[in-house]
Amino acid sequence: MDLIVQKIIKLLSCFIIDKNKRVTFRKKWLVNNKTKEYGAKVANNILSLLSLESDTPQLDILKENLRVIEIETFSYCNRQCWFCPNSFIDRHTLNILMDENLYLKILNELKEIDYKDIITFSRYNEPFADRIILKRLKQARNILPKVQLYTHSNGDYLTKNYLDEIARAGLNTLKWQYYLQKNEEFNPEKILNNMDKRIKNLNLTYEIINKDSNSVNLKVNYPNIDIEYQALNFAQNGCNRGDTLDTISAYDRKSPCYVPFEALYIDYNGKVMPCCNLRSDIEAHNSFIMGDANKQTLAEIFTSNKMVNLRRNLIGNSKKIAPCNSCSFGTWKQLKCMENVYVK
Repeated sequence: MDLIVQKIIKLLSCFIIDKNKRVTFRKKWLVNNKTKEYGAKVANNILSLLSLESDTPQLDILKENLRVIEIETFSYCNRQCWFCPNSFIDRHTLNILMDENLYLKILNELKEIDYKDIITFSRYNEPFADRIILKRLKQARNILPKVQLYTHSNGDYLTKNYLDEIARAGLNTLKWQYYLQKNEEFNPEKILNNMDKRIKNLNLTYEIINKDSNSVNLKVNYPNIDIEYQALNFAQNGCNRGDTLDTISAYDRKSPCYVPFEALYIDYNGKVMPCCNLRSDIEAHNSFIMGDANKQTLAEIFTSNKMVNLRRNLIGNSKKIAPCNSCSFGTWKQLKCMENVYVK
């Protein structure tokens, strides 16, 4: 294993917060024969994501690395939550649909790489507010039969009949969110009682996964979709959404961020962002528009110099560029998949 690969392995290990696990991770990848070959493959693949002149074809880089793509099929949201930029950006007066030809273009580009991972539909809209989501789910399921279709929702539009339609359209996973008002106390018992009523309104049952001072998580028993109903105390664990919210404390970020290594986020207008916390309708985030899916392929955008330079800044344990330097998103789960597989 050459020196460059060894350096990449060490960079990857920086995502593991626990020191002992980090050391074990390095030893297993650099010494253990069972993981050496795979480690070299992963390291060289990461190197292609950090190279301005990679010899690896763009489509191959996209296929090997893209694990999440978020598509905003329309603009409308019915809420203006205090922990979201929709509290000051108008997403409720009009509903602008993503052009269907653009949506199909995105799906067909994913088909070209035999994409099997996650498509999620929850950017800064409420995905169930417009029933066009049923058509979009069916199109995704038909073009990409192996893909995992996922979304968050505030649940305001859910009825049992609508949920059944969503299931038939092909959704695999739903993260149903319970949101508190600004300055509302996070009271787990009160929240659980309210969640209980909403679930019973759908004639469904549930099991408690977790209940503590900052979160309540329920598994909703529904046979056709994996549903988790979740309440989080955003006053304690919220993110400032690209330094746009003064209601959530800024964070001094030096730890790595892996999101632009494996994800793309496409706004309803086709503009592509590197992270769920950045959006094209905020002027301060305009420099983080990585490309335009109307005019470029996903592979071109994912391998662009702009994406490479962003990854180079985010991969180390050094101070990040603004607004990433104040972001707390993802600091608790970086490379958990590698930690779980290789550190045991």
